Amino acid sequence: MDIQRLLIAGVCALALTLSACGGGDDDPSDGSATSGDTSGTGGTGGTGDNGGTGDNGGTGGTGSSTATHSYYSVDFSDFLVARTVDIDHESNAGTVTLGNDTVSYTSDDDGNVTASGFTLTGDLQEADGGMLVCKDLSSTTTVGRHLILPANAEAVTDLNVLKGQSFLLIEDCDIGGRFDFQADGSLVWTDMIDDENEPETYPPSVVTALFSASGQEWEDGAVDHLKLYREPDSGVLIVVSFTAENDGADRSLGVAVPPSLVD
Repeated sequence: MDIQRLLIAGVCALALTLSACGGGDDDPSDGSATSGDTSGTGGTGGTGDNGGTGDNGGTGGTGSSTATHSYYSVDFSDFLVARTVDIDHESNAGTVTLGNDTVSYTSDDDGNVTASGFTLTGDLQEADGGMLVCKDLSSTTTVGRHLILPANAEAVTDLNVLKGQSFLLIEDCDIGGRFDFQADGSLVWTDMIDDENEPETYPPSVVTALFSASGQEWEDGAVDHLKLYREPDSGVLIVVSFTAENDGADRSLGVAVPPSLVD
């Protein structure tokens, strides 16, 4: 099995202005990544001072609507390394650069976003949301290219939290399969694209390899990596999946999230 293209949060909308993406930390623990030598942190902007004028106290400053998110992209040969992008969650139109793609978008009053040439899966109305950005290759074919994490996402290293948890795999902005982590540390994978495939069970050693720095190499030479994150406010676990084939020339990524987050 090639466990491919896993990770984010529901299916809905986004209101964002994205800017500034650069090389980053391999595994940011707070949902942020570094750009060059400068660390970027997720979260919301601070509030202004409450200084008054004259005899009547003035109003305080307004908080920033921009948050720094980590994101992954297949456009980079080191696609296991997170980059950062700033998102203005109050903007309803703009242009964003992710990897080699430039995405021009508009958002309606309900937060529903359209971007010509792209399909968007997730929710970025708030800083605690994330999104899988897929490129439309034709009227019927989309390919997942970029994955934006919640601004406050935290890396999780204790794989015991996965025991008993289930996730739906979202690849190419569509549901591709189901992951059921068992109490004994093994993993059951169910392919939901090919109905003829039976569920496959993988031992704890394979699960450990998938989440390791070297990943899990399969007989066909493909290598899969998984990374685990948690959105701290909701406690939702997010699994990011990376697949490299043909010595890394062909790369794919995706997201696996709890079934309750998928419409």
